[in-house]
Amino acid sequence: MAVVVSGRVATTAAEGIRAAVLADLGIAVASEWMFSPELKSGEVCSVLNDWRLPSVELWAVFPAGRMVNAKTRAFLTFLADILDFGAGPVDTDDHP
Repeated sequence: MAVVVSGRVATTAAEGIRAAVLADLGIAVASEWMFSPELKSGEVCSVLNDWRLPSVELWAVFPAGRMVNAKTRAFLTFLADILDFGAGPVDTDDHP
């Protein structure tokens, strides 16, 4: 199913998206946490629940020849887990 949206309001700022939705200017692609109180109260509702944004590649780049410290490795593993990449441990084979 294709969804084509056009309109007069366009913004990339979270505050602008939130203000536009709360002013009844239309629908938005937004995180649930951005509208959590309004979703709970019924002031706004979720639509197009079966639609998903296209996947994007996410890369972590390390300076050549430098050790990847434990904090960086732990952070990247955390991101992989919460973003559900299923990547498991971060591959640092090319970076000692």
